[in-house]
Amino acid sequence: LVLGEARVRLRGIDAPELSQPCHDDDAREVPCGRLARAALERLVGAAGRVTCVSHGTDRFGRTLAVCRTQGGVEIN
Repeated sequence: LVLGEARVRLRGIDAPELSQPCHDDDAREVPCGRLARAALERLVGAAGRVTCVSHGTDRFGRTLAVCRTQGGVEIN
């Protein structure tokens, strides 16, 4: 996530890289990274407002956070 100037990584989540493919049950390649991003965009877009609580930084300097919708649903 990008919140203002900050890049936030969802704590406890290991999502595929944006360009990373994977394979479905029929061995067809699917764009897992793009599908994961689209799912997060839908979740955040439907939430209205998202708040995040920092839990430090990762080795790349990104904020590690637990984020919730304004209704209190954790999006991690």
